Amino acid sequence: MQTFPNPLWRRRLTTSWGAAGRLGVSPRGASVHRHYAVAVDRPAADRWLSDSERQACAALPWPERRPDWRAGRIAAKRAVARALGLDDPTRIELVPVSGGAPQLVLRGDDGSRRSAALTLSVSHRSGRAAAAATSDPGGLGIDLELADQVQAAHAGYYLSVAEQQLARRYSLTDLWTLKEAAWKALRCDDALPFTALELRGDALGRIRAVRLWGAVRPARATVLRPWPGYVLALVWVPETKA
Repeated sequence: MQTFPNPLWRRRLTTSWGAAGRLGVSPRGASVHRHYAVAVDRPAADRWLSDSERQACAALPWPERRPDWRAGRIAAKRAVARALGLDDPTRIELVPVSGGAPQLVLRGDDGSRRSAALTLSVSHRSGRAAAAATSDPGGLGIDLELADQVQAAHAGYYLSVAEQQLARRYSLTDLWTLKEAAWKALRCDDALPFTALELRGDALGRIRAVRLWGAVRPARATVLRPWPGYVLALVWVPETKA
């Protein structure tokens, strides 16, 4: 196992969302592993990347985005390694998929490659990155934004009247970030209007469901502040049985 110095990554504890009787999520609950990374631009960061990932990073048309992209890969590999119980995250390769989360490929000592059945979500913003991974069936979304970026005058553009009531518990930036994370968890595409998705809260204002075009699904959500000036939202939508 290779070791890598800080500040390339910082691990955070697993988020465990329990059984329906206690948290109202799903019969099995979910165990989501999240990790953070700080964007750096130095050779040590490249040690986390495969040859094809280094080529993809170098090919990005905007050089200033490369440290963020690298940080996203580092955070993702740490989260995936934790979820799969792997000692060496550099054996993980993230293959880009147009319009979705990367495909996970595990590389063996003999050069073999196999895909990993895992749900992954990655987000990066202004020098920071976060990733979450789980082996539980369902939708998972993570979003990282700068704090205090949403003005009250703009709330009506992306929040329903019911969602605006959630501002008693969450800031407007929190709600924007939560909706972005829920959007990823439900795998919505850019053609879908943002107003088609609605967050649903309980009596205390905690997110307990999401509604998409009238269909309501149970959900769990967490808002964190991993660094000063940043907001991180994590949304889990368990798989529903027919």
